[in-house]
Amino acid sequence: MALLNTPSVNNKSFLLNDLILSKNLDFLFLTEVWQQTSDYSALIELCPSGYSFLSQPRGSGRGGGLAVVFRDHLPCSSTTSGHFASFELQLIKVGRKDPFYCAVVYRPPGPNSSFLQEFSDFLSSTVKLSRLVIVGDFNIHVDDPSDHFAMNFSSLMDSFSFTQHVSGPTHTRGHTLDLVFTLSLNADSVCPEDVYISDHHCIFFNLSVSASPPPARRMVSSRFLNESTASNFSAAFDPPCSSDNDPDSLTSQFNEHCLSILDNICPVRTRSVPAVNPTPWFNDSLRSLKRQCRKIERLWKKTHLHVHLLHLKDLLTSFNSAVRDARVSYFSNLVSQSKGNPKVLFNTISSIVSPASPTASIHSVADCENFLSFFVDKVNKVRSSISPSALSLPLPTPTRPIILDSFAPVSLPELTKLVNSMKTSACPLHILPSSLFKSAFQSIGPSVLSIINASLVSGQVPAYFKNAVIHPLLKKTSLDPSLHSSFRPISKLPFISKILEKVVAKQLTAALDEHNIYDSFQSGFRRAHSTETALLRVSNDLLTHSDAGDCSVLVLLDLTAAFDTVDHHLLLERLRDWVGLSGSALEWFSSYLSERLFSVAISKFWFSTTSLTHGVPQGSVLGPLLFLLYLLPLQHILSSFKGISYHLYADDIQLYISFKPHEMSKLQLLHSCLDSIRTWMVGAFFS
Repeated sequence: MALLNTPSVNNKSFLLNDLILSKNLDFLFLTEVWQQTSDYSALIELCPSGYSFLSQPRGSGRGGGLAVVFRDHLPCSSTTSGHFASFELQLIKVGRKDPFYCAVVYRPPGPNSSFLQEFSDFLSSTVKLSRLVIVGDFNIHVDDPSDHFAMNFSSLMDSFSFTQHVSGPTHTRGHTLDLVFTLSLNADSVCPEDVYISDHHCIFFNLSVSASPPPARRMVSSRFLNESTASNFSAAFDPPCSSDNDPDSLTSQFNEHCLSILDNICPVRTRSVPAVNPTPWFNDSLRSLKRQCRKIERLWKKTHLHVHLLHLKDLLTSFNSAVRDARVSYFSNLVSQSKGNPKVLFNTISSIVSPASPTASIHSVADCENFLSFFVDKVNKVRSSISPSALSLPLPTPTRPIILDSFAPVSLPELTKLVNSMKTSACPLHILPSSLFKSAFQSIGPSVLSIINASLVSGQVPAYFKNAVIHPLLKKTSLDPSLHSSFRPISKLPFISKILEKVVAKQLTAALDEHNIYDSFQSGFRRAHSTETALLRVSNDLLTHSDAGDCSVLVLLDLTAAFDTVDHHLLLERLRDWVGLSGSALEWFSSYLSERLFSVAISKFWFSTTSLTHGVPQGSVLGPLLFLLYLLPLQHILSSFKGISYHLYADDIQLYISFKPHEMSKLQLLHSCLDSIRTWMVGAFFS
């Protein structure tokens, strides 16, 4: 572990990154990071691969701000610590089964009248924490026996049985300001050391706690694909001959044939790889500059000549700037190459300015089982909370003409164009990696075309296409990754199944557009409709009424687990009665929704599959479109209340009403509308 008062990480982030790696730190506690609220860029820069951070931005003004950088294999989470006027505090919990706690403190210099009382209150609140380490810059001269304030502070810590481990000056001007206290923990090898990037020394120490060591390397089983793999595969691929038009049989033959070729030209091999990914922008020039810094550092320690210290600080500044320039160049190239790909562009920029989302902590098959049980139980609880005895709102079934009774077979050129436009994706169920699938499509295209058209004509979806692997994705970076409720289930599907869904979605969307089936005020998952169109419409209406002197009331509704609670039977009724599907097209969707299976799998851990009895697969191509069609009756309810405006974005509903100040009674209409929505929802998600 190490403690350092930076001050400000903005101009030394890469030096701190190098400090973490060179000292092989598990934790780096930082005070005076000078981080502004929601500005994470410098903290992201200083985190090496395999590390994360938790931060406490400064409240206002100059100075302050706390952060903790830690290895990813050591689960850390922020915990409630209270607010104190005389000092800044960040309290984190380390571990889950047998946790200990770390408190990072910064007390700014100045009046100390209230500090002892407030710090005593904090210590009293930590009595329940059996193991605690407190580190920070207290700006107290604990080495000065004539300083009454320092002696009172030391007595306070002694009264709570804390042990202070730092001795000697921790600042270039002398005095012991940066302190390490432990309670029921053993700290040793405590060493203040000048790291030449701050006027404070860095306090290095070891903390004896039980924790699994980080893996130096990890074992990975995969196929090694190179530039010649696609050509070798294409040369070896001989389309299997079959007169059978059954989609399942064609899919099985295709998968078995592809698997046998792959096992021959690039068999699965197990190899060890570094536990963390290398930094892609760290080049030979930077390595040379880093070696030069180390050389001058050794010379300064040997001679203690001030000229060598100045040379070292100049080199460190140059090294920090050089790393920053290399990183800027790397991301600039990524942005330039992604101009036509908004998703990649957004993810690239997000990785620069936003903290990485913690992944689900899965270390065994039992963890996979727990996640799976949580996702299933969550849907069951939502559905069971809806009373089946409640009266649903009766709506007349529309007499919709048939708009699509069968899907048209696609041609090979059309399918090739569609596959080339698709993004590659990773899924444990892939027989062919998606990148190889696209590269070798000229050879495998006819076989894939046979499977796709057999499914479209017969109205049957192959069973292999209906298997999904669930990847738990954190909803927000601010949520606790140790809680299952912080994650949403994202389905990873075989690449070939997404091709079939793309073909179906294209034909279905064309029919919906031609017959104007969509709700006019639905902005989610539609071409030329987005969050921007939703915001423009709602904000324009509200501003227009405001200019006219009207009052407006806006109600925002969000459905709990909306995609996961869709009733399959009701969805098929919607497709038949409200959309106008029939024949083999309706049979295809019935097959698509039936007998779906999913499992939770991360890394080498995999739990057995279970049935998807409700909901549309999140992460699928058709899932969002089907959800929009599922909500079609809602537009008839909303439009029946004259004077109430609405706009939808997927499962988010915006209701708003405007009226003159003396017409408050019109709010009753909004209440009636909400009651009707609630009543309809009971029937919409319960059959």
